[in-house]
Amino acid sequence: DESVLEYVSTETLGERTFMLAAFERNGLALQYVAPELRSDRDFMLTVLQRNGFALRLADMALRSDSEVVAAAIAQDRRAIKYASSSSSEIHSSPITCHLGHGLQHLRATHGCYVCDKCESGIPRQSMLWSCSLCCFDLCKACNERLELSIGEGAPQGVPASGSAVSMAHEVPTMTRAHGGESQTQERCYMVGSWDGWKEPVELTSASDEDGRSCFRARVPLLERTGVVKLEIVDAEQASARYVVGHQRRMWKVLVPAKTQLLEVVRRPSSHERVSFRFLTGPEVTLGIKHFRCEDAYWSTPGPFYLRGSWDEHRGMTQMQLVAADGGACVAIVHLEAEAVPMCMRFQIVQDRDVAQCFYPDPEQPNAVLGPGLCDAAAGWEIQLPAGCKRLHVKWDPRGQRSIECTLFGALDELSEIPRPPPSARYSVIGSWDGWQQPVDFMTAGISSLHAHIMVREIPGVAEFQIVQDKNLHLRFGPALGTNMGEVVGPTSEDVWRWFAGIPRGCRWLRVVWHPHRQRHRVSWSCLAASGEPLAPDRHARAALAALRGSGAAAMS
Repeated sequence: DESVLEYVSTETLGERTFMLAAFERNGLALQYVAPELRSDRDFMLTVLQRNGFALRLADMALRSDSEVVAAAIAQDRRAIKYASSSSSEIHSSPITCHLGHGLQHLRATHGCYVCDKCESGIPRQSMLWSCSLCCFDLCKACNERLELSIGEGAPQGVPASGSAVSMAHEVPTMTRAHGGESQTQERCYMVGSWDGWKEPVELTSASDEDGRSCFRARVPLLERTGVVKLEIVDAEQASARYVVGHQRRMWKVLVPAKTQLLEVVRRPSSHERVSFRFLTGPEVTLGIKHFRCEDAYWSTPGPFYLRGSWDEHRGMTQMQLVAADGGACVAIVHLEAEAVPMCMRFQIVQDRDVAQCFYPDPEQPNAVLGPGLCDAAAGWEIQLPAGCKRLHVKWDPRGQRSIECTLFGALDELSEIPRPPPSARYSVIGSWDGWQQPVDFMTAGISSLHAHIMVREIPGVAEFQIVQDKNLHLRFGPALGTNMGEVVGPTSEDVWRWFAGIPRGCRWLRVVWHPHRQRHRVSWSCLAASGEPLAPDRHARAALAALRGSGAAAMS
């Protein structure tokens, strides 16, 4: 967090090496740079190569320096707006709204604007950045902070065509007769932030001051509410309850001080209008604001949760919004740092609703599907090296949507294990879970794969087979009467199973598979929790002998 620099001495903030390192970690650190560095030409040239918008923090002399200004423009031409000698300012910003639209630089013509970042009111005649399509506004200070934090000049969050709009519903409309009179009216309700989106309030039929038909409702507000957000929904949506975070169309209204009641009036017409009245009592009006239905804005989706195989998909880890990044969010999963490599799968879940999952598209690399219902096996797969203690997942739901994973050990960042060749994928299935879930093989060498299975019956016997592409009709097993010899398969016919004796102290069964040789070969070993190999003991040999003596079937 850049705010820790508030406690750093002035001498340290003037050290070039320290501030460059801080800037590498967080672009917002430049806000604390000492005056002597703001006038240091070499320092500013180094910084401007990474973020042209840092020109705003240079002293006035450097902002008039042609080479310094050229360095800023080379990184992002829009940084010219901070050059003191610019004769034709380019008022554009790399920051976008949540749907990826570019922001316009304009002056507030009234005092009803509110910043979507800090939720502060924007005074009349003040400059702001705005997306009129989405009712998204940024004050000057928040836009400048976001420009410093992005580190690159490219626009942030450009979406795929229609990616957000397709998820929303339309505002309920009137059904009209030929004569223009209202024939039937769909019952509609409003839900909003005044009670945490809990209880729908029905809009009842009434007449306005001019005697025209309208629908209205009132809700009490707490003092100093500030900003109210609300949505008008139909009866079906109201009965299903509002789910916070779904991408929907809603209104955002700045509430005057001392408001006790909010009255919402909806006038059905060819261009539906919604009006908001702010009252201190039943009849005392503080102000009125009018909107057309198309003035409603799209809400940012979320909250999001991480759900994965580290706890068998039982729990969910909430993802925290990255303030400097707008719509991106991150989650950290703490792992047990096992002594063997592991394969993990996870999904992104919206609003704790497993029917609102995001998952990778199996047909297109890097594409994301959802939200929708999917099997747990359809999530992202990441192959963890031994000793991995933390998994960091960054999820950006904007535009084409993207996900980034970073692995950490006890001290340093770790690299994911390379994936096997894409020709065929192999898994091992066995008796440890009733032959239910295949365990994927991971790369172990140039021509070999291995899988690690956590054993549960100690001492005992583990039975297993190998399958190709998770297809039970493509199975491998030992030749008749052997346990370590020739391999048969792939075949859809019944094949024998391999038997592995599990000694005391065993935590992992390691199966090594050589699929790329002319003759397939398989071997296995037992490992302790530390990863050290264990030799067969008398308990494992007794369990194997008992299984063979009982005449248990070795075919499946």
